[in-house]
Amino acid sequence: LNVGQRVSINLDSAETLQTVIGNQVGLLTVPLYGYPAPTVTWLKDNVPVTSSAGVVTSSSYIVVEEYSGVAQLTLNTVTTNSSGSYTVVASNTVHNTTYSAEFTFTVEVFYRPSISLSSTVQLLEMSVEKIPCQVSSMPHPSSITWSYNGTEVEQLSRPGVSFSVEEMVVDTRGDVPIATRNLVVKGARLSDGGVYTCKSSVFIVDQFYYAEKTINVKVVSSVVVTSQTESVDAEEGIEVNITCKATGYPLPEEILWFHNGSLIATSPNVQIQSTQVSFKQRSSSLHITSLERELFGEYECSSSNIVLGQLMTDSYLVSVFEETQAAVEKSITAKELMIIIILAVIILVVVFVVVVMLVCRRRRRKQRDRADFQKMEMDSAPRPNGAESTLRADQQKTGLIQIDPSSSDYRDVEYVELDPRVYKSDYSTRSFKPMPRKKRTAEYATIDTAAASSLQDDSESRLI
Repeated sequence: LNVGQRVSINLDSAETLQTVIGNQVGLLTVPLYGYPAPTVTWLKDNVPVTSSAGVVTSSSYIVVEEYSGVAQLTLNTVTTNSSGSYTVVASNTVHNTTYSAEFTFTVEVFYRPSISLSSTVQLLEMSVEKIPCQVSSMPHPSSITWSYNGTEVEQLSRPGVSFSVEEMVVDTRGDVPIATRNLVVKGARLSDGGVYTCKSSVFIVDQFYYAEKTINVKVVSSVVVTSQTESVDAEEGIEVNITCKATGYPLPEEILWFHNGSLIATSPNVQIQSTQVSFKQRSSSLHITSLERELFGEYECSSSNIVLGQLMTDSYLVSVFEETQAAVEKSITAKELMIIIILAVIILVVVFVVVVMLVCRRRRRKQRDRADFQKMEMDSAPRPNGAESTLRADQQKTGLIQIDPSSSDYRDVEYVELDPRVYKSDYSTRSFKPMPRKKRTAEYATIDTAAASSLQDDSESRLI
């Protein structure tokens, strides 16, 4: 006799299942108890599970014993839509009563690293360029590295050329984080072109997942046209050869020749020969068998190439002069140079002479003033409250200085041998000092010789 048993689930708490896109989830398993055997329904985010969006699912109930069994859900292919909450609902009827039980799983889907990188990129020679490597993964990458033929790019740096890798930047605004790490190339040469590799690693659940992608780097340069010939001094009838080279990558187009602005057409007397020197250089030679008068003038070699979608062109000019004309132009240039040199020498000599004259003049002035001070040493009688008078010493006469013409009060000063120059007597300091040159005038103190004869020579009156 079978006795009915209501359905039950012998699990205590919700479980989380972590998986990676592309894996198969085969064990969303729930042990059930009950009799009769329960009916099982699976829900994803509260919606019955269906085989949609390319995800093939299957569910089943496996009877283990009479009163127990296992409910399973299989996700044959894990995609971004596989993440979410999965709930198993089991029900049975015992004695006309329906019983149910449920249990919920949380499925977390992780993303293997996926690299987004162009297959080819062009870098302009001698410029600063960045090459981004973007990695999509969940969680974001543990590392992103750049290499060239198995060598870390930083080791490729050398004088004038720098390789570096910027710090990783993670953008989490989308459903899947995107990590970016740029390769920075400064001053790249054509030889730095080649295949570079970006690698990434992500630790998911219990293991590392790796991804790598290569990019073909082509260093391009604008065409440059050169020649070892700047000008040709020639006579009529001689043979002339001019060679131009066009260097750049991609390989420049054929070199074109122009004479005085017109495209040169070959003839028995004028021949053009072109060759490819290397993957980045062409050479072209212009050969004139016999130089004629109408062939004198300007010769231009020109070439072009396409760099970063733009047409780049360069040219080189070579002048073919008649020998007499070239000699005249050179002589004129030499004369002009000689004139410039002579003028420069004259200017330098004049400046030197002026500086020497100024220095000597200043030195003589200092010596003269010093001699003046050394000659002036005397004491004078006190004068009223700093009164001053000036003496014209070049008169070389004997007499008394009248301090106040309206008064009969005369004082005398001590005789001294004076230089025929102008001196200032400051009686408050009892000394003679030279007058500044700019202040010397014809107005000086009066020498009253008549008064001197009427005064007695006593102890208070002394002749000068």
